[in-house]
Amino acid sequence: MTFAKPALSLSDQRLKLESRGLVMTDAARVERYLGAIGYYRLSAYTRPFQQDFATHAFHSGVTFDDVLNLYIFDRRLRLILLDALERVEVALRTRLNDLMCQRTGDTHWYTDRANSDDRYDHARLLAEVRSHKDDFVTSYQAKYAAPADIPAWMAMQAISFGAAQKVLLNLKRREQQAVCQTFGMDRYMVTWVYALTILRNHCAHHARTWNRTFHVNLPLNGAAPASMRGAITPANHNILDGYVLVLDTFMQHVSPGSQWWSRLQKLVQEYHDSTPHAFHQADVQRRAAHLLRGGGP
Repeated sequence: MTFAKPALSLSDQRLKLESRGLVMTDAARVERYLGAIGYYRLSAYTRPFQQDFATHAFHSGVTFDDVLNLYIFDRRLRLILLDALERVEVALRTRLNDLMCQRTGDTHWYTDRANSDDRYDHARLLAEVRSHKDDFVTSYQAKYAAPADIPAWMAMQAISFGAAQKVLLNLKRREQQAVCQTFGMDRYMVTWVYALTILRNHCAHHARTWNRTFHVNLPLNGAAPASMRGAITPANHNILDGYVLVLDTFMQHVSPGSQWWSRLQKLVQEYHDSTPHAFHQADVQRRAAHLLRGGGP
């Protein structure tokens, strides 16, 4: 099959949605949103409102605002998730460095290949650190002639969350275990952190997080904390509700006084209250309720 779909003008995009049964009262407003969001990006949020995925026909009475509200829900959801993800990322960088400095007695431990698994691309880590031109890096280089590399506590702030996860992944087993224990966890945490880097990238790059299947499967084992035993199942190990449970477990260690979970619950409840159409209410609530620990309203 050869791709043959034409690029459509904003008015044609609007007419296409209208021809499928989407109710709209202000054509100019719809076109403004299509111009700001994009037809393709918005189309992912139309699916729960469609009665036929082949023809993309909408259920009777579905409005443009129904679709837009779901899009806005996802945007607000990403911001709440990012708040928690930031705290976990910063804590990982800090605890990883603090433990390794204490274990090795070396302020530049990350430069020593002996601290990592033999299969680790150590040169790539050094290249990432050395490529940074932040003020604290240039200040160090201007002040000190040696060592040429910045100390580890600077390096761990310079690298990405993904690079920090790879450092953790490739530590010697004993040190890796020790870092995980600072979070009250076992080595399953390494996969959990990897999953959170994927979630963080989706949130930071404004990708859809609602109703998405992620390519990293959370481990299904009995090593998780008692509060999480049985919480990760084949039904949720690669979708948002499983990832959110993992994020909450980290937050209970990193920032136990945070109100992020309450804000998440409030957002989901607010979205429930703004979806009056009975024909899709049950499905949307079922999906959104997965975000709530112990079920939804």
